[in-house]
Amino acid sequence: MNPVLKACLLGLLPVSELRGCIPLALYYRISPVYSFLMCVAANLAIIPIAFLFLDFVHHRLIGIGVYRRLFDHFVKRTRRKAEKAIERYSYLGLILFVGIPMPATGAYTGVLAAWLLGLDRRKASLMIALGVLLAAFIVTLVSLGGIGSLHFLLKQT
Repeated sequence: MNPVLKACLLGLLPVSELRGCIPLALYYRISPVYSFLMCVAANLAIIPIAFLFLDFVHHRLIGIGVYRRLFDHFVKRTRRKAEKAIERYSYLGLILFVGIPMPATGAYTGVLAAWLLGLDRRKASLMIALGVLLAAFIVTLVSLGGIGSLHFLLKQT
């Protein structure tokens, strides 16, 4: 499979998003600028898709026990992590929540938080997008250091 496609697909997955996409793209020696841009584009595509899912598909699936339990688990975790930041800093809190690359934070969780808290869709989408850009910048910088070190170590052996 094409390395660009592999990286973009990894960027669309909720468990990895940018934290998986950018390091993989850099590992495949895709330029840092192109890696940044393609992974941000893949991650930004999540925003409208996730809102559409929550608005139209979620209500049809909530009656399925396994789905309901998983969804309830994600709702509890998202509320616990996001509510304080968003209540304290409003929309800036949403940028920080999405933009600081920690486990279980990212575009998917940002959309879920905005949806649960009834935030204005346009403002929330913009803040999530800004958070994606911040996270991509951080992940790219950290990955460049890590990938550079890995390549250096591999050349030494």
